[in-house]
Amino acid sequence: MASHQKQNFEKAAIPQQDRRFFVARSLDLNYPLGKMKRRYRPKRSNRDRALAQLRGYWEPQDVSQFEQGIDSAVTKTLKQLGLDNRFNEEQVFEAWNEMVDKFVAENARPVSMKRNVLFIQVLHSTVFYELERMRGQILAKMQERFGKENIRDVQFRLG
Repeated sequence: MASHQKQNFEKAAIPQQDRRFFVARSLDLNYPLGKMKRRYRPKRSNRDRALAQLRGYWEPQDVSQFEQGIDSAVTKTLKQLGLDNRFNEEQVFEAWNEMVDKFVAENARPVSMKRNVLFIQVLHSTVFYELERMRGQILAKMQERFGKENIRDVQFRLG
C-alpha cells in the first residue's frame, strides 16, 4: 500500500471527532471523558450525617414545594378524569323524601338511575297507581331541581 492510502485508511477507521468519544461510547456514556454530567446533591452538615447514621436513613430535603392540600389534590384529580361536573345521583335519592309526601316516601324509594332515568321501587299497588297518576308532576319537580339533561324520565316498579 502506498503511504497516502495508508493515512486515508487510518482516518477512515476512527474519525477525528469520534476518537475522544471512543472510550465513553464503549462505556455507554453520552458525555466525553472528563465532562461527565454530575447529579446535584446538596452538601449535608455533620449533624445531618450523624443523625442519618444513627437513624439508619437520611432525612428528606425540603419537600414543601411538592406539598398540597387534600382538597386541591382531589379536585385536580377529578378534573383530570373529567368527573368534576358529573351529576351526583345521591342528591336525587336524598331529595326524593322532600319532593313527595310522607306516606309516599315511606312506601316508595329510589333504587337506581340509568341513562338519566330514575327508577323508583314501590311497595304497594295502591301507591304505585297514585305515583303513575302523579308521574308528570314528579318528573317536572325533579327536572326543575336537577335539570332536564340530568333526569329524562321516572319509572316505577312494584316490588
